[in-house]
Amino acid sequence: MRKIIPVLVATCCMWSSAAFALPGKHVMTVSIREDPADEESLVVFDVEMDLVADSVTGSVVKWEIEEMRFTEYQNGFILHKWTVESPTVASGDGLWHVTHADPDNPVDSEFSTLPAVSGTADSNYQGADLDFELESGSLTSTEQTMYSGNVVGMTYTFTKEGASEPVVDGEDEPEQTGVDPDPLS
Repeated sequence: MRKIIPVLVATCCMWSSAAFALPGKHVMTVSIREDPADEESLVVFDVEMDLVADSVTGSVVKWEIEEMRFTEYQNGFILHKWTVESPTVASGDGLWHVTHADPDNPVDSEFSTLPAVSGTADSNYQGADLDFELESGSLTSTEQTMYSGNVVGMTYTFTKEGASEPVVDGEDEPEQTGVDPDPLS
């Protein structure tokens, strides 16, 4: 009997730690095109989000946006880059709540409703910082099929500090997206 109890305790501990495992780090990229309705138009901005799972409750994973990176392009060349650590997510707990069919294996389409995120990203070069606001936007049924279904609706405004006009903005625009597990996590 004494030998059975340690085995049961070890088995229960292994099962409970596996039940509370979190998915690995993911990187989400949203590419904003010159003409969002034209899948072939040039990318003018990329927004990358490093996502780290904070907790799992049932099928909902609460993701922390650990870092956001913004890259501005002109004719395919990088003009500017900005970075912000732990941007402000407009939710009660500051996390992005995403429902997953399998929380251990999130898929791109499950990240289709963006959180409301705002803040100021620091310039990686000399130049103005970037004030940003972005949130989920709605899409038509035709827009939902763009980019082979790797699309999010997004409403956004990116303005360089001190500027009177945004660098780029859009409302309910279809933007190409991809979510990849981070191989370094």
